[in-house]
Amino acid sequence: MNINNGSDTMEHDNISTRPWVRYWARYIDMYYLVALIMILQELLFPTKQLDLNIVAVGSYFIWILLEAQFLSTWGTTPGKWLLKTKVRDANNNKLSLKTALKRGLLVWFVGLGMTIFTPITEAIAYSNLKNKGVTVWDKHLNCNVIHENFGPERIPLIVGALMLPLFILEII
Repeated sequence: MNINNGSDTMEHDNISTRPWVRYWARYIDMYYLVALIMILQELLFPTKQLDLNIVAVGSYFIWILLEAQFLSTWGTTPGKWLLKTKVRDANNNKLSLKTALKRGLLVWFVGLGMTIFTPITEAIAYSNLKNKGVTVWDKHLNCNVIHENFGPERIPLIVGALMLPLFILEII
């Protein structure tokens, strides 16, 4: 198990910080949320089409609330769980709801650039994580991101979990 804490003094490398695992975990979570919105739309309003721009921006606001709930109760999110990643406080406890909400807002503002500057802010966040071993939001809130190694045996679970929403959308 690798722990990346909020300290600049901790030795780090790309293996312990796992920037790409964190990136894909976040986008798996967003994929699930958008798929859920599309499934609900199809079930509740089958003759209407949602504006994808509104869904994209609105889903981030919904996600901040959901992610905070996941992190404060489970210590992980569906995407993080698939990629064996957890977020903890400085005492290795699950985040409080308040801290998880602050973290989500900081990720949205600083890491995702409020969806306006995403490529730029993601590049800066990647560079900080790679070079300093910590993101701005985790350093500010003193959060630890814990990565467990996963091997090729987990790949079928990940692929299956990604295919499930597509299968559901196809049958409804």
